[in-house]
Amino acid sequence: MAAHCRRAGRNNARIGENLYGEIFMKEHFLNLWHHVYASLSPQKREKQLASQFAATRGKNYDQNKVKLLLVGQAPNGWNLGSLNHLSPDRITEEMVQEMANEAEARLYHRPECGSWVEKRENGLYADDGKYSLNRSPFWRTAEKIEKGLWKKAERAEEQNAVWLENIAWSNLYKLSPAAGNPSEKSKTLQNEICREILKEEVRALQPTHIVMMTGWEGWAKNFQDCFDVLHVTGQKNVSRGDNKNEIYVEATGRMGNSKAKVVVLCRPEGRKDESYVEAALKAFDNFQ
Repeated sequence: MAAHCRRAGRNNARIGENLYGEIFMKEHFLNLWHHVYASLSPQKREKQLASQFAATRGKNYDQNKVKLLLVGQAPNGWNLGSLNHLSPDRITEEMVQEMANEAEARLYHRPECGSWVEKRENGLYADDGKYSLNRSPFWRTAEKIEKGLWKKAERAEEQNAVWLENIAWSNLYKLSPAAGNPSEKSKTLQNEICREILKEEVRALQPTHIVMMTGWEGWAKNFQDCFDVLHVTGQKNVSRGDNKNEIYVEATGRMGNSKAKVVVLCRPEGRKDESYVEAALKAFDNFQ
């Protein structure tokens, strides 16, 4: 009886935390949009607010022993709600509210990390049929890291599932151009609110492992307040020239009340997949 009451108490506390988190997330997305919108000129808005992103998880994520949160830099073409292809100055307050509602739904209620891809004989493609995940260094190495982490743990999902259904996915910055990364000004405007959003994503998702494929300088470094424990290697990958090296891990640490192991990697473009993935897995193995 006592054990049942304790479980019920924990469940009620978790429900309360999530309700608070949902309100928190909506408010932060609204504040983020309005703050960046008001701080940019009309010409800059047109470019810097074209993509919006919210974290999402796969349908198998919650039941897995290994809960991997994959973190990239910025949306790069992703869109929320009905904001797709609209000029920022034509976006109404109702549309911004819809964006915030969509961000809340994706994180707390609607697992869909793998819903935007389709499985073909020659690999995974975005649902537009044009973008191949197998040709993307980001997705290709992320899949190998995910599979490497599973070597020591039993999978909870069906064997033929799309691997994206096993993970959660986020980006450091939630607003960006339709192609490419946000400007330094846009990043500065987003830093404070996006740090709070990342903290809430980690709290809600409760990952066991976080891999940031972002690089440290100019990216993960802006989010160092999110770490409970942090070790910066002070080394940087050089992919060309006489000083070329195979240093891929730029920082390690813990988040989420120190429950999640975090590895910060340089970007995978122009690097050897095998060496890059091996470095990530070795860094996770080295955690005490």
